[in-house]
Amino acid sequence: MIQLAAQTWHREQQQQGCSSERSHAGGSGSGSSQGRASAALLAVLLARSGVVLADALEAAAAAASCMPAEFCEGCAAANPLFRECWDSPSGSCCGSLCCFMQPQVTLQPQHPSSSAGDGQAAWGAWQLMLLALLHGLHPVLVQLGLSAPGGFSPAADVAAGDADGNANLSTAGAANASSSSSSSVRWGYLLQLPQSRVWAAAAAAFDAEWPGALAVMDAAAMQAMNQGVKGSSSSSSQASSSTSSPQQQPDISQLYADGLQLCRALVAAAPLPLVCNNPGCDNLAGASEAAIARKVCAGCRCRYCSAACQAADWRRHRKACKAMAAAGLVCS
Repeated sequence: MIQLAAQTWHREQQQQGCSSERSHAGGSGSGSSQGRASAALLAVLLARSGVVLADALEAAAAAASCMPAEFCEGCAAANPLFRECWDSPSGSCCGSLCCFMQPQVTLQPQHPSSSAGDGQAAWGAWQLMLLALLHGLHPVLVQLGLSAPGGFSPAADVAAGDADGNANLSTAGAANASSSSSSSVRWGYLLQLPQSRVWAAAAAAFDAEWPGALAVMDAAAMQAMNQGVKGSSSSSSQASSSTSSPQQQPDISQLYADGLQLCRALVAAAPLPLVCNNPGCDNLAGASEAAIARKVCAGCRCRYCSAACQAADWRRHRKACKAMAAAGLVCS
């Protein structure tokens, strides 16, 4: 669903760019407001996905009485095929989450004879997978006027030229949110998110700490790919490579921690506690349809946007539902 939402948002931005002159001249404000609402929804979905994944890993690690990094290493050591699944660009996990990353993260799969260093690579791959969400989140924040264009937008000059347009769209969005239109009432709260002080402060703090985050993420992805390719080479060549330019080694752990903190801040301020539980949901007719999950699973209380999505997801979901019921757990 994240990938579909991203594609929809990109199409809306292209359409919005074609009609920008008419919008500035007093054209349709509803389309501009819908675009901003969709962008805000995409930002929430990306941020919340990162938080949910990180929380799930931390909970699993806590249950195993270890740190998240140790848990990832243990999983890779116990079942080397685990990494092969989500390292693959066509995999259901990495293929969706890393659709924003350039270059795409495709680390080398581990083998039964993997070393401790390879186990650490599993934790690094997990961090890069979460950073791929951040890679897609920040262009949206730039479009909403919440992040510095030079830090996250690959085309900084284009984004900077659109800064005034973003400000005008914000004004138009606020006006539409207070209108009497029924559609505005349904997703009007999404228009208020870009004006949230919490969102602005969180984005500004991250910008100040990581002014070139996109470049750091891409460098980290390239570094991980190079390490995977060199995994079959001699240790001497690896040593010479690692010592050639130590100042260029990105601090991925700190970037991961700061990025997760940003996502938590965005999610905490967003009135969007629930989304459709069907990974294949393509219900993107409007912001509210994708955000409001009205259907509830009778077993575990997880939410779906429609009965059709609930039925389509049942084959995948029923095992997890039975396991949660056996453990006495329900979705909050």
